[in-house]
Amino acid sequence: MLKLFLTIFMVGIMISSLGYARRLHEDFQDYDVGNYTDDYIYYTDSSGDRAYPTYIDEVENGIQAGGFSLSEEDGFGNELMSPGDWVYWENYDEGKLSDNASVAKWFEAHLAFVPNENITHEPNPSLVDEVWYYIYADTTGDGDDDTYFESQATGADDPDSPLAGNFDILQAYPRRYFDGKDEWDEWDPETWDFIASTNEVPTNVLESLTAVGIQFRTAAFDPDGEEYYMDIWVDNFVVPEPSMFVLLLGGFGFTFLFRGRRDCIGKRT
Repeated sequence: MLKLFLTIFMVGIMISSLGYARRLHEDFQDYDVGNYTDDYIYYTDSSGDRAYPTYIDEVENGIQAGGFSLSEEDGFGNELMSPGDWVYWENYDEGKLSDNASVAKWFEAHLAFVPNENITHEPNPSLVDEVWYYIYADTTGDGDDDTYFESQATGADDPDSPLAGNFDILQAYPRRYFDGKDEWDEWDPETWDFIASTNEVPTNVLESLTAVGIQFRTAAFDPDGEEYYMDIWVDNFVVPEPSMFVLLLGGFGFTFLFRGRRDCIGKRT
């Protein structure tokens, strides 16, 4: 009887692990091509309180990715982006994050940049100067984000940066580790005061995630009369994984807190 119980118990753990693992890796293959999803949203410094859904398309031989266009205005006549803006793309699906997620080894994404060929920015033709990964967390459980960390993945001036080479091909951008290998900067999300730099993101933060995202710091390029600037594509987006301890507990109370920062607009720019 005990053996049967242990067998069922272990099978349950494996099933739970497999089911939850689907939420660790987003390749957009489960989405319909040609549609939009507000599971993932983007916004810019210029878009204010407006956020926009991600567009799903097949980018290569059956490979799908989530993408968005950046231009002077959106489809509603609102200002969308100015050269030099910071652009943010993040998770917006309560099924993607867990308030019981635990320490992950790394954070990564595959990215591609397709700038308007009529716009040049030397020596960085990608129009993106830096790529950063970021996380929000609600460590007190009061419904408000109290923690924000960010870590630079790469800059265009880095010798091996994809931004300086095949930036328009989907490829893996440098991983950033949470457990001692890479530097993360902590900021107060209420005041945006800098707190400290660390290479150890606390476990309680990764157990309380509310959003994970990628920040693109664009170049102050001259559009030279062009209103359309570029497209950005994201694939194989990996977010923090649960620990075995959490899987043993079966802690799957999914929570997403949107912070009321952005209103999602359902039209591609």
